[in-house]
Parts: sequence; C-alpha cells; structure tokens
Amino acid sequence: MEIVCLIDNHLEDSRLASEHGLSVYIDQGKEKILFDTGATGKAVENAMTMGVELEKVELAIISHGHYDHGGGLEAFLEVNRKAQVYMCQGAAKKHFRIDNDVVKDIGLDESVLKKYSERITYLDEFIQLRDDLFLITSIRQVHAVPEGNKFLYEEEGLELVQDSFTHELVMVLKREDGLVVLTGCSHNGILNILDAVVEKFPETPLIAVFGGLHLMIPPDDSVVDPRELDIMARKLMEYPIGRIYTGHCTGIRSYQFLKRIMGDRINYFATGSRVTI
Repeated sequence: MEIVCLIDNHLEDSRLASEHGLSVYIDQGKEKILFDTGATGKAVENAMTMGVELEKVELAIISHGHYDHGGGLEAFLEVNRKAQVYMCQGAAKKHFRIDNDVVKDIGLDESVLKKYSERITYLDEFIQLRDDLFLITSIRQVHAVPEGNKFLYEEEGLELVQDSFTHELVMVLKREDGLVVLTGCSHNGILNILDAVVEKFPETPLIAVFGGLHLMIPPDDSVVDPRELDIMARKLMEYPIGRIYTGHCTGIRSYQFLKRIMGDRINYFATGSRVTI
C-alpha cells in the first residue's frame, strides 16, 4: 500500500503546489482511493505532475464539510468519471468561521454537490464499503476537542450554531497486520477518534494514522496551550500506533512540539510525501 500526499499546507517536492488543504491518494494495488480533495484543483494538478492517475480512483471520501477538504471535488470529478463519493449527511450543510464578528463561508460548493448529486452518497452511520474499508461516522466527545473549534459554526434552520462536527468521518483500512486510519482535521479530537477506532476494532494494532490534528489557530499558526499538547502527546503514545503522519491543520509549531516528545512515532506528511506500508 502506498499513501501519497497530493496537497498540504507545506511542500516536500518543489515541483508541486501547496495550499491550506488536504488531499491523500491511497494505492492498494487492486484499488485506488482518494481521501479529500484539497481546497482547489491544485491537488489534481499535483497528481498529474507526480504521475498519479486519478482517473483510476474507484472511491473518493470527503472527511467533512469544509472547503479545504472538498473544494477540489469538482476538479477531481472532471478527470474521474467513475468514482463514487462518500461523505456524511451533514457535510452538505452551510459551514462558517466567525472571528471578531467576521463571518467567512468555509462550506462545500452547493452547486458542485447538486451538479454531481448522482455520484455522491451521504452517510449517517458506520459503514463497511469493502472487505477492508470502513467509515466511522459517529464519534463520542469524551476527551477535549480542539480549541480552534470555537470559531466554527454551521447553519441550523435560520440560525448559526456551534459546529458539532457530526459531519466528520474517519476512514479505516484493515490489513492482516493491523489498521491504517485516515482523518481530515480531527475536529472531534484525535483521542476521541482513536477511541472510536479502538472500540470498533478492539485489540487490533494501528499501523499508521494519517491526517491533521487541528492544533493550529489560523491564520498565524498560533499554537494551542503547550500543557495540553504535552498531555496529548503522552496519551497518543499510550495507543497501539506504529506511526502518525500529520500536517495541514496540525501546524508546524504544534508538530515540532509533539515531535520533541514523540520522536520517530510522529512525522510530517507534506505535499509530495509518499509512505509505503
């Protein structure tokens, strides 16, 4: 299995473009999967540069209803005529960021969702899509959720309410030697997400976890409370995880903090990174 970062906030390969977004390509040999599409069509352009044939992708998963994970959906669907797209029911809602009374629309493009409605399946419960592929859609918030969530809202009727992130899903790939987990931003909190995975697959090792941990506060990469990061890092090391590959909304400063504690168990997954498992 090869896992490739098509877009992230930062670059590993100078030939490629970066942006505030995430898109990951998974090549299992028998099947190709796209997890998130980035904010624009840059992920598709990067794929062409890297020799990744997105037209062969059979499944596309959108982790949650924010533009930086589904903004490149139309660009992908224009080059791929067969993949079915899966996302949570609430991902189609309107989503916003509100900071200092400035309201910014950060949701998915409604016109794209309507245009490609026949290719999109909305989920509201845990599902097994393949013998080795599962989507977890309900995550209990027992541990703390990211501090940056306080700026995020969704439309509920005629009102804007604090986003509950019931529209966030997690993908799990099951192998003989364990699990590979992909998360978009971990808005529900990475510890809550890992608990959900462990609950579904008890006593199964986690070979690797890929995705953002939402530990930065845009736009200046402000780091969350170092004491909370220290607690998180030490709790993460208690889970049966081989490696964590993170980036995007984790933020460079938070990543560097976690790296000092976790060492080789955590690595940055930048645009152009390739990991073979």
